Amino acid sequence: MALKLKWNRDPSVPFPNVWKTFTAPGLDASKLQEYEIKEVTEDQFEEAFALYVKVYLPNEPMSAALGMMNDRNSVEWFKKYAFSSVKQKMGLACFDTSTGKIVGVNFLYVLRKDDERVSDQLRALVPSDTVLRTWFDTIFIRNGGIDLFSKYDVDKILGSVALAIDPDYTKRGIAKEILMARIPIGKAFGIRLTVSGFSSKYAIYIAQKLGYTFEQKITYKELAKLDPRFTPYNSLPDDCEYNTYQSFILN
Repeated sequence: MALKLKWNRDPSVPFPNVWKTFTAPGLDASKLQEYEIKEVTEDQFEEAFALYVKVYLPNEPMSAALGMMNDRNSVEWFKKYAFSSVKQKMGLACFDTSTGKIVGVNFLYVLRKDDERVSDQLRALVPSDTVLRTWFDTIFIRNGGIDLFSKYDVDKILGSVALAIDPDYTKRGIAKEILMARIPIGKAFGIRLTVSGFSSKYAIYIAQKLGYTFEQKITYKELAKLDPRFTPYNSLPDDCEYNTYQSFILN
C-alpha cells in the first residue's frame, strides 16, 4: 500500500545522511551519550517499525481508543503506509551511537502539489471495515480539507507518518531533536513547509514550543459527535483533550 508519490530524493544528498547530532543522558541517566538522527535503510525498517508497534499504536490517543492493536489487519496496513516513507528514503530515526539501537522514529514523506491527494489514495486503499480506516477518516475530518499548498504558496510539503520514542529513552529531549532535524532536511531538499498531526498533550506541547502553527484544532469530544465510529473517543482521559494539525515554516 505504498502511497504513489512523485517526489524523488536528490541523489546528490548522501543516504543515509546524519542530519543532527546531540548529547543527552543515556540509559544510565547519570552519563551523557551522543545520539544521531538519520534515515533508516530498508533493512532497518523492521526494527524501526517495531517501535511504532511497541509505543505509538498502543498509546496514540485515537489508536488506543479505537483498539488498533487488536485489529491485526490495521497494523499490517499501517506498516504498508509507513513503508511509503522508506521508499522515498525519508524514514527518519534517532540512534543511540553507543549501541546503534533505534530509540526514536519519525517517518517523513514528501508531497508534491501535483500528487493525488493522500486522503483520496488512502480511502481507495485501506479497507473500510478496519480500525485504521476509522483512524484515517478522523484525521481527514480534522484536517478540514485545507489546501496548504495554496495557503503557503509552496509546491512541496514535508509530511509525517508518526512520532514515537522508546520508553527507556523518554525525558531526554529526543522528540524535540527529531522535529528540529526537519529544518536542515527542508533546506537540503528545497522544502519550505512541514505539516504534522499532533494528537497527544505532550506532542502538542513540544510542537508549540518549537513554533508550530495550528491549522486545525478540535477536541476529541467534538470529534466523537461527528461519526458513530468516533464514539470511543469519549473514553479518552481529560488530559487527551485536543487533536491538532500544525504547520511549520522550514526556511
